[in-house]
Amino acid sequence: MFINLGITGRHAVLEKVLDGDGKVETAVNKAEELEASVQAVKQHKTIDSLRNALEVLLLQKLATIPAEYGEEVLQKLVDNSNWNGLFQLERLSNEK
Repeated sequence: MFINLGITGRHAVLEKVLDGDGKVETAVNKAEELEASVQAVKQHKTIDSLRNALEVLLLQKLATIPAEYGEEVLQKLVDNSNWNGLFQLERLSNEK
């Protein structure tokens, strides 16, 4: 299995593994859990619910989107349900 977590996802998984037992199995499990959470976020169809769901993920990179572009980025994500996974989510959020 290959999951492209992007930089944001890799940092989030690495942080959890280093705080935990440091095992490869833990890294794989955390990566799968994170990607499943991102897939669940795709189900949100309004900007407000999407924003809340992304905030729960606590991904540092996504939190750095400038406020003046936040609504525009969120609208792109709502309009484009084809994004699939953290790498594409990160890429879409970096377009601004």
